[in-house]
Amino acid sequence: MLIAVAVNPRASFGRTRHAGKESAGRFRAAGAEVLLLCADSYAGLAQVVEDALESGVDALVVVGGDGMVHLGFNALAGAGCRVPLGIIPTGTGNDVARALGLPLHNLPAACDRALAYLADDGRMIDAGKITAGGTSGGSRASSRPGSMPPSMR
Repeated sequence: MLIAVAVNPRASFGRTRHAGKESAGRFRAAGAEVLLLCADSYAGLAQVVEDALESGVDALVVVGGDGMVHLGFNALAGAGCRVPLGIIPTGTGNDVARALGLPLHNLPAACDRALAYLADDGRMIDAGKITAGGTSGGSRASSRPGSMPPSMR
């Protein structure tokens, strides 16, 4: 399995500065091939992620907060592919991760959860894009309770 791991370009300081490399190491230790994606800016990272999706990866994992989840959702929606998205929440708010019941600020547990979901076909969530007056409101995702495992309901 080839996992693209996208790392928040602003997470080069504080307690999360090594989270991307640590996540990649945990995925490699579990037997996955890892493509570590880094860039100097959000726009640069978005392009690197798009390129990785076009080249063919089995999963995309974002390491960071809600901004990184947004980048992942938009990349997958834009590519029109059915590649699973994993979330390693290391950001400040982590609203999406919290809503999905993912382990917060616990990198080993988050990586283990991502690997378990990848091995078990994950869970589907709805995603959509709202456009009004010629401008886009971005992505919005919501969990479908019926598609969650009983332990997550």
